[in-house]
Amino acid sequence: MEYFIFGLIFIVLFSYLSWIAYKSKKVNRFVKIPIVLMTGFMVVIGVVLLFARPSSNSASNEHNQPRNTNNSVSKSTSKSTAKKSRSLSQRAKTTSESERVTKVNNSLKKVLTQSQGFATGKLDKDGNPTNNGTPNDNFAWALYVQKIVFNKNRSFSVYMDPKFTELSEDTKKSYAHSIQNISMSVDDLNASDSEVEDGLHTEFLVGQKIVGISSSGYNYSFPK
Repeated sequence: MEYFIFGLIFIVLFSYLSWIAYKSKKVNRFVKIPIVLMTGFMVVIGVVLLFARPSSNSASNEHNQPRNTNNSVSKSTSKSTAKKSRSLSQRAKTTSESERVTKVNNSLKKVLTQSQGFATGKLDKDGNPTNNGTPNDNFAWALYVQKIVFNKNRSFSVYMDPKFTELSEDTKKSYAHSIQNISMSVDDLNASDSEVEDGLHTEFLVGQKIVGISSSGYNYSFPK
């Protein structure tokens, strides 16, 4: 606004002075020509001042700058929040899987201990301790098992007594089948229909050596 007023005054003033000088009879006509040219130049400057608005553009840029900053901060905050949410979600998922694996392994330990009690006759048919119980041959397989481990990749590792390798091929397969069945029945395993039908991949080990391995459909291979 200041530029506009200043330019308008500039144009009017020089136009008026030029008009007076041009009409004056005292001024030589050779002097009048430079006065007219100078007036024209000043009028051009005045017009430039009329339409010059640097302060408006500057104010606009200054006004927009904080909003860009706010948008940048908002985007950065959103990304940070999303990253934290994904991290918390992944952490919760990992914790949930770890807890499930722990629960399954606790169940496997209990069922194996109980099966060994039935096999030796130290537990009656209801699972209560007894001193005069009869060994149950249906659980004889449990006497060859040291530990059953459920892994995070949804497979079983069964650690066997070295005497297991001395059994016949048919007996090994029969015992392996019983081990697979009871392992699949434990709490918190949450097996799918296909897993129940085919069983989970199972490795039979003596120490760290694999002495048997399962395949789809409860089939077993025991290398000699």
